[in-house]
Amino acid sequence: ANQICSVKEAKRFYPLLGFISNVAPVIGGQYVRHVSTVAQGAVIAANPYETSLKWLMGGVCCAGATLLAGFAYVQSKIITDPNCVTPGRAKGSKEKTKLSMKDSAVFLMNSRYMRDLALIVIFYGMSINIVEVSWKSRLKAQ
Repeated sequence: ANQICSVKEAKRFYPLLGFISNVAPVIGGQYVRHVSTVAQGAVIAANPYETSLKWLMGGVCCAGATLLAGFAYVQSKIITDPNCVTPGRAKGSKEKTKLSMKDSAVFLMNSRYMRDLALIVIFYGMSINIVEVSWKSRLKAQ
């Protein structure tokens, strides 16, 4: 994404991504409910769970294929169009530098954006672990 727009320009997409992230579980839930209903009524299936699992995995594969096709289309048609991309923006690929663990930590501490992103990932992992531990202890207590 940083090839197309800067971090400051990316802020205009945050509301759209927030909306999509709130609508996606609703659509996914409706799809799961529909597949469950269809699998229960399927005469051919010996096991409704197996049928619903196949339909759900098929939906995941179709969604992934759609995303890949959309990405390929954007890369081939839109990114190469001079009307859509600022000419000064199009840069060649940079040579990647390999950082040691110490250099990586120094880089994270000096870059506000990367530091905040790293903290989000770390605290997300910690919160998931805390919730899972308490949830599993409740399950064992029952």
